Amino acid sequence: TVGHGGGVGAAGPSSLLSVGNLASVAPAEGVEAGAMFRYTLKQPVDLRAHGSALVPFLGDGIVARRIATFSAPGASARSAVHVTHQGTQTLPPGTISVFADGGFAGESALARMKPRDTQVIEFGVDLDLELALETNASTDTTKLLTFVKGKLVEHFVRRHRPAYSLENRSGSGRDVFLRLGYVNNAKVEGADELVWDSSAQRASAVFKIGPRQKLRRTLDVHEGLTRSHDPKRLGSAQLGKLAARLPARQKSIVERAASLALEAEVRRGALGKRRAEYRDVSSEIVRLREHARALSRSGSAEAVARRLLAAEDAAKSLKKRIAELEAEAQARSRRAVEALSELRR
Repeated sequence: TVGHGGGVGAAGPSSLLSVGNLASVAPAEGVEAGAMFRYTLKQPVDLRAHGSALVPFLGDGIVARRIATFSAPGASARSAVHVTHQGTQTLPPGTISVFADGGFAGESALARMKPRDTQVIEFGVDLDLELALETNASTDTTKLLTFVKGKLVEHFVRRHRPAYSLENRSGSGRDVFLRLGYVNNAKVEGADELVWDSSAQRASAVFKIGPRQKLRRTLDVHEGLTRSHDPKRLGSAQLGKLAARLPARQKSIVERAASLALEAEVRRGALGKRRAEYRDVSSEIVRLREHARALSRSGSAEAVARRLLAAEDAAKSLKKRIAELEAEAQARSRRAVEALSELRR
């Protein structure tokens, strides 16, 4: 990963790179015709005294798909239903009962659903499924740089290659949903299918697995991301890496800034040596002054005095050079930041 040490904050989605649109798997957003609806029955309902009845009022289509879902690799599998509302009226929130395999399977809550909304509804635990993350290599490639409010903003593509192992011990096949934690500006390949949960505003990768089967699947994910850097803390090596795959104009600007940063680093390196020399000379001056005071009583301090004067001259020269190096390093660092400011859009 490029830029560690100079980064400010966590990576977020890039507004300049168009890598993909993970949210495009979502169906078109439903439109509500009104806030209130009138429902009528085709025939009267006869109720006994103090009696009640369940009356169906929905005649539009609801598609329900039995699945197993994982919130993350290594988590427990949950029995769930992926519901798609194909009707024209908004469904109010409420409870939902699931019947499967000839009987009652579980109960859960249904969130409010507009037409064409989708939702994953969990209702139990699936003990027959396991999903684990085996490897997850990732690499970052810088594509663009901008200079915004005194920060160097890096737009980059992060490529993930997560490899998963799945095991189904059940005697029936499963559609396994794995929730994806990537930004919407992402492209995901390698799954059997991508589905959307309108309620959670999140996509899931679908892996189909047969009865009593083990398999290994790898996703290829590209995310368009951005992160900020403090330009004053970026060294020449970091700037050189950032420049590697930039467009020609941006590459020229960043390489010029890297050259100035290198000149500043050379002078800061020399500063360390001059300061060490200054400390040695200052210690020598203290020693010579004590020696000169001791010899002044005998009248033989002339040679020591000459050495003391020479040491004081050397200290004065070193102090001047240290100030010059500090000023030169600061000036080149400032010019490096000024060069990067040309990246303003």
